[in-house]
Amino acid sequence: MKTYLCLELKKQKKVSPLGRSCFFGDPDFYEMDNSYQDDDFFVCQINLSDIREKINSVYLPPKGLLYFFISLKDMKGKVIYRDFDNADNLERIAFNEGFSFHQKEYKINFTSHHHHKDFMMLYENERLTGIKVDEVVLLKLHFKHFLNNNKKFFLYYVITKDDLMKRVYDNVRTLIVYR
Repeated sequence: MKTYLCLELKKQKKVSPLGRSCFFGDPDFYEMDNSYQDDDFFVCQINLSDIREKINSVYLPPKGLLYFFISLKDMKGKVIYRDFDNADNLERIAFNEGFSFHQKEYKINFTSHHHHKDFMMLYENERLTGIKVDEVVLLKLHFKHFLNNNKKFFLYYVITKDDLMKRVYDNVRTLIVYR
C-alpha cells in the first residue's frame, strides 16, 4: 500500500458547507447517537469524496464521512464511518464547546506534496515504534500547530489493513509520540 495523502490545513474564515473535510470546528451529522461519550473530543471529519479526487484507494469507501475523535479521559481514539447521499440532510452539531481546548475550524486540502508530513493519511511507517507489520496509519496529526505550550506530539490513528478493507473502524487505536 505505498500510497498516502498529505493534508494541508488552512484556517477557515467563513461558514463552510455541510459535509466538508475539516479539522476541529464542529462535525456534521444526520443525528447524534450513542456512539459518542461525554469526554470525546472531535478532532476532524474527512469527506471521502474529497479524497477520491486525489487517490483511488480500495481501502476507503467511495463516499461518506470518517469522523475522528479522541477521549480526553484516556487518550483513546475513535473513528466512525457514516455513509450519506446528500449533504443537505446533515446538521452541524456544536460538539466541543464544553472543552477549554475548543479550536477554530481548519479547512483540509489533500495533496501528495511531501513537504506536508505533519498531517498525513493512509501510509505505512515501519520505523514507528508500536506499528505492527499488518497495520497502517489511517491519520497522523502533529499537535504543535494547535497548542500554546511546549508540548509537541504526534497523534496517530492506527488500523490493521484487514479492518481497513472490511471498513471496520471499531479497533482503531491511537499512538501518541512526544518529540
